[in-house]
Amino acid sequence: HMPYGGKSQQALIERASAVIQWLLHTQRVDAIVLGCNSTAGVLGNIRAQGDIPEQFQIFEPITPTCKAIASLIQQHPISKIGLIATQATVA
Repeated sequence: HMPYGGKSQQALIERASAVIQWLLHTQRVDAIVLGCNSTAGVLGNIRAQGDIPEQFQIFEPITPTCKAIASLIQQHPISKIGLIATQATVA
């Protein structure tokens, strides 16, 4: 199923949802860490489906990084920021 970077948003949602459900119900994990930015980018869509308990912890790299960048920009004038990402992550 990998790499995820070239897959459509719908394919990412379907695959990640299936894996998350497997981890929740078959493996009975207490939390999930998304090591894939492409999957993290569709986490909101997956949560919107309502299949994941609201309080269940899923850790992903995008939100904390964006918050850190926003804080940095407020403290220091930055006119350009470089981004290295797959098309799926940016979408």
